[in-house]
Amino acid sequence: MMTKKYWFLLFSTLLLLTACGGGGSSSGSSGGTPAGNLAGIYNGTVTLTADTSLSGSVTATDTLTIRIDPNGRVTVIDREGETAQGALSGNSFTVNALDRIEAGGTVFCETTTILRGTVSGNRITGTVSGQVCLDLLEQETNVRGTFEATK
Repeated sequence: MMTKKYWFLLFSTLLLLTACGGGGSSSGSSGGTPAGNLAGIYNGTVTLTADTSLSGSVTATDTLTIRIDPNGRVTVIDREGETAQGALSGNSFTVNALDRIEAGGTVFCETTTILRGTVSGNRITGTVSGQVCLDLLEQETNVRGTFEATK
């Protein structure tokens, strides 16, 4: 039987992959609605829950930074410096991140994560959803969560 420490380490790795797509591609990075007073750097936390067949639900929290530039480009940055980008539309944004786990030219699995956020004053709140591949366990799992950050 696997220990709680193992699951924490596994989920911490999953959290880094999910928060920003592990350095994979992202869409909507050409800028969006001019940001005006929404532009800036927001620091906060993301809390994710993964559902696994072996251990049920596992939840973890980590830090994240969201940068909105004057042109409306939104960049989400995880603790390891991995990024994914999207575009501001009014006071909302969506960031789609994709990461592939490959070896020898063969794609073993793809991680798809969607972050949807809304800026209100000096605060951003939002949700995270996606499906990730736990290549160690050779299974896919759904991930859901929330994030919030302040300027």
